[in-house]
Amino acid sequence: MTGAPQGPESAFLADPVTSQVCTPQMRGFPGLLEWRWRPATHARGLVHAAVQAVVDLLLSLARAAARQAEAERDRWVLWTPVAYGCGIATYFAWQHEPGAIDLSCAAAIAVAGFGGMLCLRARCPGIAALGAAVGIMAAGFLASALRTAAVAAPILPAVERARPVGFSGALIGQERLPDGGLRLLLACPQIDGLDPAATPARLRLVLPGKLAPAERLRPGDRIAGLARLAPPPPPVAIGSYDAARALFYQQVGAIGQVTRIPRALPDPGPCADSAMRSTSLVLERARAGVADLVLRTLDGETGSVALAFIIGDQRQIPEPALQAMRDAGLAHLLSISGLHLVLVGGLFLVSIRRGLALWPALALRVPLHKVAAAAAACGTFGYMLLADSPIPTQRAFGAFALMMLAVLCDRHPVSLRLVAWSAFAVLLAQPESILGASFQMSFAAVVALIAAHEAQQRRRSEGIPAAFGRYVAALLLTSMIAGLATGPIGAYHFNRVASYGLIANMVAVPVTGLLVMPGALLGLALWPLGLEHLGLIPMGWGVDLVLGVGRAVTDLPGAVAIVRSFALSGFIAATGGFLWLCLWRTAWRWWGVPVIACGLAFGYGHPPPDLQIAADSRLIAVRDHDGDVVASRGARTGMLAATWARRAGQGSLTTWPRDGFGMPGDAPRLRCDVDGCLYTAAGQTVSLLRRMRGFAEDCRHADAVLLPATARLRRSTRAPSLTGCKPATTLITPAEIRAGEGIAIRLRPSGIDVQTIRSWRGDRPWTRTTRLPRWPAGTRTQPVAPPNDRRPMSPPGDHAEAATNPRSGPLLTD
Repeated sequence: MTGAPQGPESAFLADPVTSQVCTPQMRGFPGLLEWRWRPATHARGLVHAAVQAVVDLLLSLARAAARQAEAERDRWVLWTPVAYGCGIATYFAWQHEPGAIDLSCAAAIAVAGFGGMLCLRARCPGIAALGAAVGIMAAGFLASALRTAAVAAPILPAVERARPVGFSGALIGQERLPDGGLRLLLACPQIDGLDPAATPARLRLVLPGKLAPAERLRPGDRIAGLARLAPPPPPVAIGSYDAARALFYQQVGAIGQVTRIPRALPDPGPCADSAMRSTSLVLERARAGVADLVLRTLDGETGSVALAFIIGDQRQIPEPALQAMRDAGLAHLLSISGLHLVLVGGLFLVSIRRGLALWPALALRVPLHKVAAAAAACGTFGYMLLADSPIPTQRAFGAFALMMLAVLCDRHPVSLRLVAWSAFAVLLAQPESILGASFQMSFAAVVALIAAHEAQQRRRSEGIPAAFGRYVAALLLTSMIAGLATGPIGAYHFNRVASYGLIANMVAVPVTGLLVMPGALLGLALWPLGLEHLGLIPMGWGVDLVLGVGRAVTDLPGAVAIVRSFALSGFIAATGGFLWLCLWRTAWRWWGVPVIACGLAFGYGHPPPDLQIAADSRLIAVRDHDGDVVASRGARTGMLAATWARRAGQGSLTTWPRDGFGMPGDAPRLRCDVDGCLYTAAGQTVSLLRRMRGFAEDCRHADAVLLPATARLRRSTRAPSLTGCKPATTLITPAEIRAGEGIAIRLRPSGIDVQTIRSWRGDRPWTRTTRLPRWPAGTRTQPVAPPNDRRPMSPPGDHAEAATNPRSGPLLTD
């Protein structure tokens, strides 16, 4: 093409260099890529030839990809929730809360992207699709910011020495705990000594079983008592679960434990009255009634597991039984998700359609399959409300409702488009759900199953033996595909992989579908007649069988594999490869397989930090020569140590020897004496002091010095100079560790990388916890400004309050 074409279309996207235009005859991406790069000069040197070859190769790959994308235009819509989720993930990856400039830029990008889509959709649909994707990403970013602003509520100040304080609030939710206690959720609370403007919107309290009141607490009652309160806890390690963020979006600004038997107030107050009239409170009372019904009919762990099957309440399941279900890969049966919704909806669909078919006059005049589909959608909606509408249940109901809508419209009910719009609806209502394991695992399983269903050729045969064979083969294939899809996600979040999950699901899933769920629905249907035992007792038989399968599989050798934590970048790459494999339909979908493999290999190859220090500086963990994590002497149990061990791929933390450790014939990696330890790796040395009298000696040799938790720093009017220390020695004080909520240290030949948990979390609304020296007694107070916890670790010469060499002044005391 030597000249630009004439006409009204020639002015559209004309390129003055290549003289190419994007016209309606050049649909999508290929028309925009039909050009060839040429050097500005006519020299034919080796450099120009090499550049020409590289550019031609890249352009040929781009043209091939554009042709493939153009061939799958009907699949572009499936990437809508993916682009929206990328915008949400970008918001949560932000290190600070987006300001007016950030939001304005996002809004401008969204308007430009959607505007470009509208202008170019007829002439260049490929460019229009890219513009729409960018606009959807920006919309996801904006929606996340709006959601955060909508749920923002005060967070309880943190007090150095918390004492029990009086509280009162409207009870809007309660969960039974395995030890007989209760977990209470209170709305509209009042806390003694705290200004109403600084009072959290909700409290979550644990009521021990020994403090349970004689009269039963009912949702809607306003209760009062004493509790030891604290703000939601931060993560215990970099990359671990952030409970404070999850509770922030539930508007829970304080947690604690009740220390005195609570009492119900005679006057519920206006807040409680409005709560009692709310739909959520009616549903909470219905769930409480179902819980009493099930536990009254079925005893022990059978009743607690049956309750989890019906309403998803796992709090009452004894820990051994719950752990056996997890280790066997059957924990998904205890949370109301797609399996339960499909079973319930299928039972509604079949029973209503078969029942109405017994009326010939109606069957000949009314499309019974459409009536049954509408009734099944209504029944599953009620079941979702009874199960408290968790994220997996919302996702499952959205997909099932769209399937029933497809039946009403005479369309195919099984499609990835239904799943895509269901995911988009969930993310639109709750953008933060994309960070949860339940959202990721549920959608990954459904996407993988439907993609496999679309890829296979459907062959039908007649006869009962053939139907049974198809059922067994489908069950085996379904369990295998779902396990492969959700296994990496479970390993990333929980560091556990069930080795025999396929075997356990082969037995437990049919029992759940044929005995457990039908018994549950029959028991609930017969409840008004007082005949609930006719359904719940057979359900208990099925539950006992499922528990037996879980225990039998758990007893097998190597039933559970504990894996090390993945790097976030590897997890993102594996997720992108998985979506590429499932959402496309032509041969280029297989490009996702090497991306998944590379993501998993890179993510698993990311080692844990060389040192981890708890916020109180009393628990320290280091890596030995084999890469295992060992802990200092002291507390090695509890959630903190268990999380560190699990993320390191270990069952538990061991204690390092009193004198340290090292490989035979090599210099010890950890040398200890009565004053402390020296840890050496990658040519760097870190001093872990126990007593301050060893500070002067270690400061001369160590690249970083960690002061003991018992150290007391005296104030100085000027920053002291540490004579005798190495020039680049980094001093890490207990105050910095406490302000940083714990630290992780990586030792490299180039230096020491210190990262605090607070800096990893960023400056977000759920991290802004006010710290008070003491709780105000009988006075109203306003929260003070949060401390500056994001300042980096600095050399000792930059500290206003720092330790000095004892020879220059005893500013450090033990």
